[in-house]
Amino acid sequence: FTPPLRYADGQFDMVYSVSTFSHLNMDDQVLWLNEMARITKPGGYCFLTTEGAFALQWLHEAFGRSLTALREELSERGWLYKEYPDFEENRASDDILKITSVLRGIERSYGHTVLSTDYIRENWNTPEFEVTDILEGLIDLRQDLIVLRRN
Repeated sequence: FTPPLRYADGQFDMVYSVSTFSHLNMDDQVLWLNEMARITKPGGYCFLTTEGAFALQWLHEAFGRSLTALREELSERGWLYKEYPDFEENRASDDILKITSVLRGIERSYGHTVLSTDYIRENWNTPEFEVTDILEGLIDLRQDLIVLRRN
């Protein structure tokens, strides 16, 4: 759950991750974006999915707020995060139910994460990465695909 991965610096021309950044808290997103940059060759690409505005229609009940309120907050702040309500309970039983634990190896807060396209453009364009494209709702009209080029 915590970087580094076992791969060498600049080992990959292309890295992809589906429905991972959709669950990471904001601090862990920074850790993993840095790790994606480390293992991707200069000029290589990362294809990462997030949940964005399209996902709110499915997530507003999990957040316990109206769709309108969530849209406003996402527009203002750029991100939403809510830890899974049973996260600590699942972590506590991790050693007992190792085979069936859905959170095996997760060390810190984990839940629903929603990012606006503006937030991604402002925060994922870094010295390591250029955001080359954001394809909203590409996967099941829920997940956005973020295309990053390694500088």
